[in-house]
Amino acid sequence: MRQRPPHPQKNSGFKADVIRAALPAGQPGVARGPKDWPARPSGALILALDPSGHHSQAIQALEPLIREERGDGTFVIFNPQTPTHIDEVLDARISKTLKHWMPDLVVWAGDASCATSVQKINAARIPQTLLNLSEAAAERRGSRWPFGLRKSVFAHFDKICTLNREAANAVIKNGANADAVRTTGQLRPLSAPLLANPQDIERYAAHLHNRPAWLAIDAGPRDMQRISKAHRTAMASNHRLLLILMPQNDATETAAKFADNGWNVALSSQIETMSEASQVLVVDTDQDPGIWLRLSPVVFMGGSFDGMCRSPMDAASLGAAIVHGESTAPHGDAFRSLAKMQATHPVRSDADLERAVIELQAPDRQATLAHRAWDVATQAAPVVDEVLAILNDQLDAIGV
Repeated sequence: MRQRPPHPQKNSGFKADVIRAALPAGQPGVARGPKDWPARPSGALILALDPSGHHSQAIQALEPLIREERGDGTFVIFNPQTPTHIDEVLDARISKTLKHWMPDLVVWAGDASCATSVQKINAARIPQTLLNLSEAAAERRGSRWPFGLRKSVFAHFDKICTLNREAANAVIKNGANADAVRTTGQLRPLSAPLLANPQDIERYAAHLHNRPAWLAIDAGPRDMQRISKAHRTAMASNHRLLLILMPQNDATETAAKFADNGWNVALSSQIETMSEASQVLVVDTDQDPGIWLRLSPVVFMGGSFDGMCRSPMDAASLGAAIVHGESTAPHGDAFRSLAKMQATHPVRSDADLERAVIELQAPDRQATLAHRAWDVATQAAPVVDEVLAILNDQLDAIGV
């Protein structure tokens, strides 16, 4: 067993919350310096380092699962505020970070580009695990690192989980211990389908009369005009098409504005009054989005043009065809996973959105995107299980 630095007495009943300090754009992380950090909690503590900032949600999603199994444990996500100089920022802070948090395990995500930090963590005899390693990151192509440094850095990791066999071969070639390398695939947050009351689903479905529909979820004020234009264009070729609108802001006010612009509007709270003449259904009730995601084969992610949007995995896990703009924060990693499988319909302009809504009325196109998205959403579980087993084995091995 490795010699460990001292840390507070473990309390087996302690369930520590994820420690967060606000960073720009609401990203979780440890910001500024120790004077701004809370005291180290008791119990096992995993320090998670995400140099690219693209993997924090996946790591953060492991935290409740670790706690469920161990009854304690805290993740500290470190996302420096200056990502263009992330190596220097992290390397400059790593000594203070280790001294303050005294982690039992350090988990890196995506890359181990902060060579000084890797070496200092190793010198402190703290186990290190690297997740989501790609072939490019393993090769360090175009890196300023000399070859010898590459080999010494990867040799410091107790476990390395790669995206594919090519990445595994590359990192072994560059100095990793072959016994430490596992090809797990990409770690992503689990995408459990949103809950919905079956009676509510049946009730609302009965009043939709099997009409074709598309859902604009979490639509903000700046989305409304483009959504309205897209719906009007699509209705020219399918007059029965229904827009289901879940606005971010006041639903009653949104419904009134659509009515003022000539739309025949119904409210979900008065679903019994909806008729074939209704063109827009505004959700003004408190039911979870899971109802409407189940009733809408096509979903536009509100906020994805010029704001922030929800995770696309909510729609993907329920088999919806997803349309979105280019502003995918804070769920860029999830959107990229779907994009790799061509499992969404990205749009760049209002005209693109109009064409997408029309194109996705075709059942075969809906089915293709929905099936691909569902595949991506459900592939996460085996990887999560494998990574959890690795982390638990490491914590057990060091006696925390």
